[in-house]
This record gives sequence, structure tokens and C-alpha cells, in this order.
Amino acid sequence: MHEELHSQLDAMIEEYNKQAVRMREAYAVLREVEATATSKDGLVTVKAGPQGRITRIDLDVRITKKLSASEISASIMEQIQAATADVTAQTHKLMAPFVPEGVDIEQLLNPETDFGSSLPTLDRDTM
Repeated sequence: MHEELHSQLDAMIEEYNKQAVRMREAYAVLREVEATATSKDGLVTVKAGPQGRITRIDLDVRITKKLSASEISASIMEQIQAATADVTAQTHKLMAPFVPEGVDIEQLLNPETDFGSSLPTLDRDTM
């Protein structure tokens, strides 16, 4: 019985360590997530990085000849929303396997939260 308990404990530790490695890898990928959105007319391109931070906005040189200032602004905002929505979708897909049912994924994905770095590695001696 004692040996069976140790075997179960070892299996649990091994599974935890596998999950912790997968989570650390996912957090590393999260730091690389990016998305680009370009307007249908090709005049506005926005690039968003991790956590939806805008990293680049490109405007075609013809933009002021084709669009008014308010249309340019609206197009930029539309592409920002599209790029950040794409980053959010990628992030949710990446992290979904780690989120228990009933837990708010938005709270877990708060930029101030980094659960991956706080996960210890377990072995029988630490328990």
C-alpha cells in the first residue's frame, strides 16, 4: 500500500511538472503573439503585439488624396480594433487548455499576471 501511494504521488508530480513546462512554453509564446490588420483599400496597416499593444501604424502615401482626416482616423481605429481582436483571439486559444472551467480567462490573461514564472518544479523531497 505504501509503495502504491508513492507511485501515485510520483505520477501526480510528473503530471504537474509536464503541465508547468507546457504553461511556461505558452507564456513564452504569448510574449511573441502579434497580428496585422490592413484596411480593404490598403491605405492603413496596423500591427499589434503582445497584450494588443500597437507596435506599428503604416499609412500609404496616397491616403491624404483619397480620404478625409475623419476617414483616416476611422480607418486607423478600425484596424487597431481588428489587430487587437486578433491578438486577443490568439491569446485565448493559446491559454484555453490551462484555464479550468468557470475561471475568468480575462483575469488570468491580465498583463500584470504571470503565473508561468511562479510555478515551482515539484519533486517528492519538496512535498
